Formats: sequence, C-alpha cells, structure tokens
Amino acid sequence: MSEQNITPASSSATNLPQAITGAVTRQQHKDIPVTVHYLNSLNQELHPEITIWGAFGAPLSIPWRTIPGYLLYNIRNFQRTFLLNSEGIDLIYTKQLAAPVMVYHEDENGQLLVPPVFVRGDLNRHYQIQPLATYLNNFIGADQGTQGTFSQEVQQLHFHYRLNQNQQPFAFGRDNALKMRVAKTAYQAPDETAALDWQLPANSTWQIFKTIKQADNHAVWFNLGGNLWVNSLNTQLLSLTPTETTMTQAPKPPLSLATAFKVSQVDHQAHQAKIKASPYFPISQWTQPYGQIVEQRLKNGTLVMCTQILTLENGSEWAQLDQGYFVEIKYLDFLD
Repeated sequence: MSEQNITPASSSATNLPQAITGAVTRQQHKDIPVTVHYLNSLNQELHPEITIWGAFGAPLSIPWRTIPGYLLYNIRNFQRTFLLNSEGIDLIYTKQLAAPVMVYHEDENGQLLVPPVFVRGDLNRHYQIQPLATYLNNFIGADQGTQGTFSQEVQQLHFHYRLNQNQQPFAFGRDNALKMRVAKTAYQAPDETAALDWQLPANSTWQIFKTIKQADNHAVWFNLGGNLWVNSLNTQLLSLTPTETTMTQAPKPPLSLATAFKVSQVDHQAHQAKIKASPYFPISQWTQPYGQIVEQRLKNGTLVMCTQILTLENGSEWAQLDQGYFVEIKYLDFLD
C-alpha cells in the first residue's frame, strides 16, 4: 500500500492569527479581573479595594461592605457580569450620622435613677451599654439587651434596677403638667433629629411623666407619655392636683387630654388578650389615652378583656379594658 499524504482542504484557518480564533478568544477572556473600590464623595478610599475574578460573561457578585458612619449612595461602572473593565467598579459612600441610643435607668417603680443617657456613635457600628456603676449590685436586666448596632432610628433601652430602702431615684420638679402656648412639633425622643410628622395643638394641656435637662446644651425636654416628647420652648408649666382614683370606676382625669388627639376609628368588637410586658416590671394602665396613670399595674402574661380599641388621629392605638382603663396596643397579644 502506498503512503497517502493528507492535505487540509483549506489552509486559511491554520494561517489566521491565533488572536481571532474562537478557541483562543475564550482562552484570552478566562479569569477576567474586576476591581471594586470603596470611596467617599471625594474619591478617598474608605476600605481596601477588592479584586474578584471570573470567566468572561459569568455572573458577577459585588462584595458589598458595611462601613461604619457611611451609607452607600452611588455606584460607578456597575456591571452584572464579568466584562473587560480597566477602571473597575466604584462604590461611593456618603457620611451619615447615626441616631442616638437612649438609655433609661429605672427602679422597680419605673422612676429614673439618672436623667436619660444619650449614647452616640457611627452608623452601623456596634455598641455595648454598661449598667450604672453606682447601682451595679441592684441591676437585674434590660428589656432589649445591653448591646446592638447604631442605626438611622432612635433606639431606646430600659435598664432595670431593684433598689434598697436607702436609695432614692432621680428627683424632678413638682410641676406635673404642660400647656402648649403654640402648636408644637412632637418628637419620639428628646432629640431634634427625632421629629414626628404632626404637632400638638396650641393651648392643649398634657401630663408630664419625665423631665430631663441635657448636659451639652442645657435644653429641657418633657415626656408626655410613651414615646412622646416636646422641648420647653413656648410651653407653660402647671401644677395640677390629680383626682382620687378607685379600682371600681375609672375616674375623670384632671387634664383635658382627649381633645389633643381626636379618635379617628373605634373597634367595638370585644377581644381577649394577654399582656406582653417586661419580665421584670408590669405595665401601666391609663385613665384615658395620654391621660393619668393609675396605681394598678398589669404583669406580663395577665389575661384581659378588651371592650373597644381606639385609633387616634396621631396613629397611636389604645385598648379599653373591661375595668374601664386603657393600655397601649403594643403591650397586648390578642388571642382571638
């Protein structure tokens, strides 16, 4: 048998430069690097850059990073897949202040041992709060724990202490009511950054439950019940004597608080519920929403019957119990 020389049908493919053949193109685009930069608005580096590798056209997952004190607000050269990108991906962060953490140090009667403590720090940074050194041996727990992360929302922590007979809580003034001279902005915390989107009506009168004076600017703030605060500007202090209360009949409160926020919705259907409170201390009952706190408190797990549920124009919700007093809805776990 004679030897047969086999010649390719066309030599054009073998004579083409390797760079334009399909196989070599895939080889060149394998393991493409993409560098991710973490920058502020001045293009200054906030975090070391990260280079990731992947096959050409493969899905690209950006390694996001949380940088304390900053929020991501822009992305330059964004891409979803691995492509040739000599500039890389720029993640641009802007400086962002975190909302404060308010710490209430309270005795077994809910009275403050010291004025509320404001803890501040960088957004997304971890914090851990320590009990008061003076009352360290009396500390029994905190409702929301002693640590967390600074966020854009005001956080409130309640530290509980059981005092000895010779220890006294922080003493506030004798005035127990506040009149609004003008319509005033309300706050969910004694901080100018925590403003609510509604105002307290002019000439309305409110009971004072807590009073604080800030050490940095000496501003005076009043707590009007729950998470409702106002500063002292354009207000008038009053000293009103509460009417006597009985446990068989809800008394008429001494303050005209019902006109401050009108009732926008009423649910007359009866509901059975269980009190959802701190394991350390019972919750308060009110003569009416934002009215007067009565002496009898309700322990965690107590079964109650709600005769009606009120929704006020400020969005707060209250349940009237069969004894006539009111509690905030957030403290109820409905069973039906």
